[in-house]
Amino acid sequence: MLIWHNPHHELFALADWIAAAAEDAVILTDLATAETALAEPEALPLVMLTDSPQARVAAMLRQGVTPAQALQEWSGEAEAILGVFRRHRCVIRIIDATTARAHPERVAQLLELPRALPEQPQAAATPDPMLMVLAEYSLRVDPALDLLANELAACIPDIAHGLPLPHADPDAAFVSYHLVREEHAENQHRITTEFDKLKNAFSSNLQDIAALQTQQETTTQDAAAREARIAELKAAETQLTNNLEAVHTHLQIERDVAKAQAAELEQRLGQAEKIETALRQELHRVMQSRSVRITAPLRRLGDVLRRLRQTLRGGR
Repeated sequence: MLIWHNPHHELFALADWIAAAAEDAVILTDLATAETALAEPEALPLVMLTDSPQARVAAMLRQGVTPAQALQEWSGEAEAILGVFRRHRCVIRIIDATTARAHPERVAQLLELPRALPEQPQAAATPDPMLMVLAEYSLRVDPALDLLANELAACIPDIAHGLPLPHADPDAAFVSYHLVREEHAENQHRITTEFDKLKNAFSSNLQDIAALQTQQETTTQDAAAREARIAELKAAETQLTNNLEAVHTHLQIERDVAKAQAAELEQRLGQAEKIETALRQELHRVMQSRSVRITAPLRRLGDVLRRLRQTLRGGR
């Protein structure tokens, strides 16, 4: 058995599920390769897995694809599937994925699987009801697409035995619409609340920034004042250093002058001492001379007469 599905659809689990109950099943994801295999002499039957047109278009809409693009992509895939089916209808079974998940036993009967199907695979994500309504409307308003969808539906075996295939439910879409509106209102309220909080926080931050700017300006002014004071102190230090250098120079000059004067005084003192020595020697020589010794009594007599005269003058 050959099993084909579009690799861009969520049909891997379903393909593996059917392959587990078949013999020598081969899963293919390239339609051209699948058709080439059908042309072989002993070709195996081909099972083609697909979603309903509404479900497939809704799935693409959920992914953010525009309705026009989704319809164009779906129509290209549907025409390719129908083209292969027209050429090899005797060995092809087209299976609707949603119906196959809902009726596994009928799938096993239709495909004549030799083994029982394993546990049912995980169901695909349920299409959004509003997107299903939009998809069905988009398919029905275009006659060519509506005809293509009906032809594809006619090629799918009725394993549901008359049960309606998944279709757009206006009531479910209406409920979903109101749920979306309520969710949107809640989100809007939450966004508004968060925005108000952010606005208040922003205003508080602006005030903090203003306070920081004021503090920075004050700090800058203080720093400028400190720098000015430091400049003044440096200038005073420079002036003091210059004054100290001038005083030091003046003291050095005075010290040099004092040294010179002291040297001169020492020289003059030395000369005076020499003169004194000479005079003492001359006086000693004179005092030891003969004339001084002879005139000594006369000098003593003169001294007595001077004292007597002073005494007499004092008595008057």
